Amino acid sequence: MNIGYLGPVGTFSYQVAHRVFPEEQHTAYTTISECLDAVAANEIDVCLVPFENAIEGTVNVTLDYLYQNDVPPIQAEYILPISQNIMVNKQRSSDWQEATTILSHPQGLAQCHDYLTKNFPHIKREAVSSTAFAAEYVSTHPDEKTLAIAPLFAAEHYDLDVVRANAQGNMHNETRFIALSNQKLTIADDPIETKTTLLLKLPDNDSGTLHTMLSTFAWRNINMSKIESRPTKTRLGQYFFHIDLDVGADNRLLDNAMVEISLLGGTVKVLGSYDVYKIK
Repeated sequence: MNIGYLGPVGTFSYQVAHRVFPEEQHTAYTTISECLDAVAANEIDVCLVPFENAIEGTVNVTLDYLYQNDVPPIQAEYILPISQNIMVNKQRSSDWQEATTILSHPQGLAQCHDYLTKNFPHIKREAVSSTAFAAEYVSTHPDEKTLAIAPLFAAEHYDLDVVRANAQGNMHNETRFIALSNQKLTIADDPIETKTTLLLKLPDNDSGTLHTMLSTFAWRNINMSKIESRPTKTRLGQYFFHIDLDVGADNRLLDNAMVEISLLGGTVKVLGSYDVYKIK
């Protein structure tokens, strides 16, 4: 199989791809959208992208793409512990505290907000496509007073000095990565849970509509572990809801709930029913 992931080499997506699929072919993509485009076009067999971080919440680029486009279903979810580290080109190790710019993926910058505010209140924070791109840039621009926030693997791969390990604000930081594919994935590890993820759009904004829709799950004792709203980007005040349910695909009560929501005028897009795995 060909496994697509958010590259370049050294990203957290890269780590998940190589830990879960060590013997498969791997293809790096510059952006999350490009990776999702590739699996939708059957250019790759599996797409691995970040979906949610414990500190910063949902990766909206991923969620919005899944709402707006047709893609293969989610076949599995992988939870990866996240360590964000500040690193510098070895030629600038002696004066790294004089850096004027720090690069990282927007989530990396946000996760290290408290540390940067306290220790580098005036440094320019520049968002780039991935943490590994930030590390690669710093490695190839020793003349610039620039730091990167990236995983330890990126520091090793790009031969950088780590000047502050675990700069994230939460030592229990984790990220959910989802694997989208038209193929069922064979995974040797035991899952920690099973869930179904869906997107719900209400028929209108009448009072009580959302409550009525969600009641279809409540009275069937289907636990809802997550709900959040996102704008549909069609017009102001229009939203869809991202919902996680603690049930699998072979649940007749879930099927009945989907039918009831449809009869009530709601529109449901099921992203997948899948197992969740913890990467240690």
